[in-house]
Amino acid sequence: VDRAAVNRVVADPFLAPAGRYPDETSADTLARIALSCAVLSGQPLTADLTAHGDVMALPAVGIIPVPAGPIRVAVDAPSTVTVNGLPVVPVRHDMRLGSMTLRLEDSDPARDRFGAHEVAGRLTGAEFDAWQQALDGAAKVLEHRHPEALEELSGLLTTLVPLRARRGQWRSATARNAFGAVAVALPDPGDGDEAGEVLASLLLHELQHAKLGAVLDMFT
Repeated sequence: VDRAAVNRVVADPFLAPAGRYPDETSADTLARIALSCAVLSGQPLTADLTAHGDVMALPAVGIIPVPAGPIRVAVDAPSTVTVNGLPVVPVRHDMRLGSMTLRLEDSDPARDRFGAHEVAGRLTGAEFDAWQQALDGAAKVLEHRHPEALEELSGLLTTLVPLRARRGQWRSATARNAFGAVAVALPDPGDGDEAGEVLASLLLHELQHAKLGAVLDMFT
């Protein structure tokens, strides 16, 4: 397995201990990591593990459907994934923020770690389109007014987690055990503010929280 694949997998913000699935063992977590590395590096691998729900996250790869209970997941040389012998396609939603590519995560069970901020459920096609439109607007604001901050975001932000929107409220959050991720509610155009402007402001705000969280992890 190549080092670049390993680095991508271990940088997934939902691999921190608090993101472990309910009842998932350390062996199961390591199996998911190994399978992701195999997918990204094109190496064959078979792993037996236990699923705790109807989906399983392969870190940095995507979400796969699974039956609950003991399963066998295999990766073939062309990076084809099978579950109990049946082929599956990992689902990952990539969005653009200017020249950046961000994962919009609406399915990983480990994404719900932002305290009182309730994460949204799975998004519809129209909601994905609305997210991309808001991100395009935010990119224009950041490129024109805050290029230095946009460069910082490109080195830190990998994942956006949609929060449930509340009418008339701007909502965003970071979690110290999910470095690289920002949770945010899609701004509602009906609130009277341009969605791109609001989203840019929220991303800049949470960028500072993420940096502070990293410092607090490194130093007493």
